Amino acid sequence: SQNSKKPYLASANVVINNWQVNGPVSFKAWVPASLDLMNARSCEFVSNLGEHFKGVTRANVTHFNLPKGQFYGYLNCNGVAR
Repeated sequence: SQNSKKPYLASANVVINNWQVNGPVSFKAWVPASLDLMNARSCEFVSNLGEHFKGVTRANVTHFNLPKGQFYGYLNCNGVAR
């Protein structure tokens, strides 16, 4: 089904405060953030400061590295239904 193709978080070393695909995301990382998303080939994190963080995809897992600290921004997955 189309729903099974929706991006989702498989694993991360962060404390998530807010998480919405194609919407606002915030989390706290005590060490540099490492996030694995499934079905997220087209996704990127965009911080409220305008920084873009793209992932590296292997098979259907996309791995993201972000700096430690508090992240406020968006998870932007172009062309993927919410």
